[in-house]
Amino acid sequence: MRLFAALPVPTDFTTLLSALPRAGLDGGKWTHPRDFHITIRFLGDVEEGRLEEICAALACVRHAPFHVEARGLSLFENRKQSILHVPVVSARKMESLCADVTDALIPLGFDFGTRPFVPHITLARLKNPKGTEDYIRRHGSSAAAGWEAAEFHLMRSAMIDKKSSRYSVLETYIMPSRLSLTTH
Repeated sequence: MRLFAALPVPTDFTTLLSALPRAGLDGGKWTHPRDFHITIRFLGDVEEGRLEEICAALACVRHAPFHVEARGLSLFENRKQSILHVPVVSARKMESLCADVTDALIPLGFDFGTRPFVPHITLARLKNPKGTEDYIRRHGSSAAAGWEAAEFHLMRSAMIDKKSSRYSVLETYIMPSRLSLTTH
């Protein structure tokens, strides 16, 4: 199973993002609106027998709800493809949640390397980035929202054909509205 921890994107922002025009970008594979999310940690391919211990570890994560703000459009570029995305501009508390999730999973043998955490919402994977600068200039201001993150998910990525995958929620973790301190 390919697993990852993620924050959900609220329905109203999903609706707004799915209304962005598809024309003007060459050779893009758009993310299905039901699959919009912000990855906190990618666990990779995991044996199904480990699911229970992963769920138990994530259930121990204690993080207060926080405000998320995503705004604009941007592009990650690499040799194979370019990724059109909405950057998360309120990253400090998101980085803290990522650290908490990481700390919960490292004792289970996960190694997340040193790759920096860059929270974002993937909109499309483009084979040819031609026209993206103009697209971003024309539509970037349309992609903006803020919301309260009060839960995160353990999600599974499953291939539906040779080129496409869909995501499903395996477990939801509610962030407590108040964290209590214990004294000894």
